[in-house]
Amino acid sequence: MAFLPPPAVAVVGGRGPHAIATRRPAVARRGPTAPSAPTASATAAGSASGDGGGGGVDDDGGDGDGGVGALSPRGTSRPLAKPRVSLSPDLHDRLLAAVARVPPGPTVLTASKLASSILDAYLAPVEEAYYGRPRVTAVPGPLPAATRRIDAVLFDMDGVLCDSEQLSRDAAVRLFADHYGTTVRAADFEAFTGTGEAAFLTGVAELYGVPDWDAEVAKARFFDVYLHRGYVARLTPFRGVAGLVGRLRELGLSIAVASSADAVKVTANLDAIGLGTAAFDATTSGEEVVRKKPDPAVFFKAAEKVGATPSRCVVVEDAVAGVVAAKAAGMRCVGVSTSMPAAALTEAGADVVRGEVAEVSLQDLFGGDLVWGDGQDGKDARTAGEVATAGEGSGSGEEDGGENA
Repeated sequence: MAFLPPPAVAVVGGRGPHAIATRRPAVARRGPTAPSAPTASATAAGSASGDGGGGGVDDDGGDGDGGVGALSPRGTSRPLAKPRVSLSPDLHDRLLAAVARVPPGPTVLTASKLASSILDAYLAPVEEAYYGRPRVTAVPGPLPAATRRIDAVLFDMDGVLCDSEQLSRDAAVRLFADHYGTTVRAADFEAFTGTGEAAFLTGVAELYGVPDWDAEVAKARFFDVYLHRGYVARLTPFRGVAGLVGRLRELGLSIAVASSADAVKVTANLDAIGLGTAAFDATTSGEEVVRKKPDPAVFFKAAEKVGATPSRCVVVEDAVAGVVAAKAAGMRCVGVSTSMPAAALTEAGADVVRGEVAEVSLQDLFGGDLVWGDGQDGKDARTAGEVATAGEGSGSGEEDGGENA
């Protein structure tokens, strides 16, 4: 059975970030063992690797260590615009074998073109999720206030930024066993997720009829267990958290934490996952408001701290109580189903639900495409994809040249 390139991507020459050198057919050759230093490199699809020798394909007919990422405009001495990509000899040979099995066509298929088509087919959906559009090579800078739909992103903490919901439930189970002689289940706490430690613990205490219950005493004991019995030490951030926070910074948006948890837990959790409170423009804890989620007070407080109008804020939440609070505040809400079923978050009013933060795109947060430019009369407004490709047709007219290669 013949190996064919991914059907959704054309393996032809072009310009721009995905341009392919097409001056001459590929020439397969076997060269001497390359050094292991990073400078031993190959084309984006496959010259000789720097990790132990092997053959190379020089799509551009050069000396074997140039390629798609290494091309400079002809007649210039400018340094190479892009780093070249090294491939292992085995992967390089697999590409050559695949090319050999492709039926002849109107264009010459090289290993470079085949590798580019495979990478493009893989990266496009990843970029779609990451940026909201494929083929975006970088966030083009802060979004102008005139064209953006939101000014601030408010993150819940437990179950959104860090995988702390289950650890909190486990710590609470131990609290009830050690201090109240009561055996409870971690699942008992699910209905009270996102409501703050006092309600979280009191709800289960009432289920089991724990006598002489004092919520403040119980909360202090819970924090002692959670912080000093190894629970917070096992905390990890969810995939994509640091990346999303960084992208929002690049876009010029305000970012804040709005949690029903007490400040001591907010600080400990953020420190444990390597972000710290300094990564955010503001943090708001449950102690700062009288009414906890599902009341919207904590979100109003967070918006006030960053100077944003509630209607221009978006909330990222994992709990039904938080989703209800966000919608009551008049804010867009993106749910992540790390702690509760997606259907429950949708029913509560979430505008969109993803599996975790790593799956949340900028389009999810904004509720549509991101637009750069002044937005006046629509003439200068450009989407992320248009910004990324704006320079493709404005080069010097060279077949392969320019810094876009």
